[in-house]
Amino acid sequence: MKIAIENVWNEFITKVDQATAYLDAIDSPMVGWHFDIGNVVRFSPPETWIPVLGKRILKLHVKEWGKLKPNNGFGVRFFEGDNHWPAIMKALDDVGYQGWGITEQPGDQSKSADAMKDLSSGFDKILAS
Repeated sequence: MKIAIENVWNEFITKVDQATAYLDAIDSPMVGWHFDIGNVVRFSPPETWIPVLGKRILKLHVKEWGKLKPNNGFGVRFFEGDNHWPAIMKALDDVGYQGWGITEQPGDQSKSADAMKDLSSGFDKILAS
């Protein structure tokens, strides 16, 4: 079993060089990164983190975030925030990422069949980017 450290909103790691230094200090092939795409938008574009983290990315948290949106950008649907999905997906392709991706979406996107279809369609568009 591997341990994947997730970048969350606790101000612990806000720059990609801090993330790599942290992983370097641990120095174990059993520890990598659970990269939350939406959480890093606040600090810098996610596509700039991916080439640096590279093979250290074990899992993806696929979510949108909007800098100028209510609630600090949380609850933003795919393509309504600040993520540049084509650049993010290209960066993931460039580092050869083949792992899992999970989503974290607004709660109202699970309240009806139409909302679930919208969520699924948005995720499909991201994967096709």
